[in-house]
Amino acid sequence: MIDSRDIMELLPTVRQMCSDMLSECRARGIDLLVTSTFRDGACQALLYARGRTTPGRICTNAPPMHSWHNWRCAFDVVPRRNGKLIWGTGGNGIDDDPSDDDTDDLELWQRVGECGELVGLEWAGRWTSFREYPHFQHTYGRSIKDMQEGATLPESLDGTIYTLQSSSRRRAAATFLATIPRRVAAYFNGNGKGDTSV
Repeated sequence: MIDSRDIMELLPTVRQMCSDMLSECRARGIDLLVTSTFRDGACQALLYARGRTTPGRICTNAPPMHSWHNWRCAFDVVPRRNGKLIWGTGGNGIDDDPSDDDTDDLELWQRVGECGELVGLEWAGRWTSFREYPHFQHTYGRSIKDMQEGATLPESLDGTIYTLQSSSRRRAAATFLATIPRRVAAYFNGNGKGDTSV
């Protein structure tokens, strides 16, 4: 069972975004701890069972292979204030009053969320259902459903960049050809060089 905290377990693009977010937070005086990166299916199953079939509070709505952590595309963090982990979200959030900055936990989380979004990550603190302030992800434009139906991600853990498989290329080409005028499509289909008889 794997529940890693190592950002090297993230796909390279997500790893770089995470690193950039940590740097942005540091530049703003925010101390962050990465609490979870890659989780395997067994770990996800245990987390999903919590509050359902095992004791504890529900902490995820994602069964195994329904979380971007399982695909190495997500990570969780927690901010520290004076060395203390801040899990709560009490307070009135970002405002123009600096006098409450040392006690306004919501503002701290919102600042963390800003840093993640600044580097291009999706922040689950903006979700309308099952909001998760610690969670950040980059899905390469895919959905979990896409992944379950056999979609692939454009890179691997070792940095290999993948190209579309030939069947995917054909589908992509067909979609492209359907969007352009017929005589241009004829050229791309190999029916002649700019053949206008089609």
